[in-house]
Amino acid sequence: MKPRAYCPIVPSACEADAGQVDVFGTVLGGFQGVLRAAGRTNGTQRVYVSLARRWLEAGGVPGHFDSARFSRWLRDYRREVSAAQVNGVIKAVRAFYRAMAVLGHCTPGEHAKLPRMRRVPAQTPRYWTPDQVAALVAAPDASTWLGLRDRAVLQVLADTGVRASELVALNLGDLLDDGTLYVRGARRDRDRYVPTTPALRATLADWIARRVEARPGKRAVLFVSTRGRRLSTDTVGRIVATHARSFGLIALCGGRATPTLLRNSLAVALTQRGMPITAIAQLLGHADVATTARFVAADLTPLRVAVAHHPRARRSL
Repeated sequence: MKPRAYCPIVPSACEADAGQVDVFGTVLGGFQGVLRAAGRTNGTQRVYVSLARRWLEAGGVPGHFDSARFSRWLRDYRREVSAAQVNGVIKAVRAFYRAMAVLGHCTPGEHAKLPRMRRVPAQTPRYWTPDQVAALVAAPDASTWLGLRDRAVLQVLADTGVRASELVALNLGDLLDDGTLYVRGARRDRDRYVPTTPALRATLADWIARRVEARPGKRAVLFVSTRGRRLSTDTVGRIVATHARSFGLIALCGGRATPTLLRNSLAVALTQRGMPITAIAQLLGHADVATTARFVAADLTPLRVAVAHHPRARRSL
């Protein structure tokens, strides 16, 4: 996108008193438009626009970046959030000034004045054990239409490791005759074929047979709501959280059960069973094997066994 001519936005006196919100709305609307044109997801757009609004409300201006003011604001912000969230703030404000340069509201290069992000150690992924995952999948009552759909959703997440966004994009034709599932990735180069287990194929066959009760019409969507429409990722998250709460699995995952936990649990289970890390990366749709390597360190059982051979550890036995 070619930057426009430099035309800074400077609110007038009356705008500063009464209509500053309108000026912020115009600027933030343009910011969101640039994010949308860059292919950012809806969630990223919401987070970035919200953080940019907080920066403007703290005294930031679209026309130029005030390093001293930003340092004071960030110092106060660090008292409320973690270092990783502070890095998110820096990324959002940097993207904001890049967008302002594209829109012609500030000179190019203002984003380069922002401080560097701090290096944050990667957190160990949370996961459930295979028995806990099996209990979660079996939680919905498959004798009802809604329970069968929820069980099919949970089983697809647990057995294939697809993301929630990939699950809601599945269509009837994506389940091939040989039982392979065609998964559309977030990017086109992430599309992949995922093999399914006999148990999952049986559950999907039962679900497809009863899917017509929602009257989806000509929609070829695999998972539909009670109104016959495509599920949203929020609905998938609620399905996981609801059934995890009923089995008491919420406390085991830090109080927040998400579809990503099922994805993590599959990755950890496969590494424990000796599956090659490259195959796991291909199954989960990871662009970099380094992302998959995080799940190797998630299970500390082999490390605890090795530490038991430590001389001082053996002496204390």
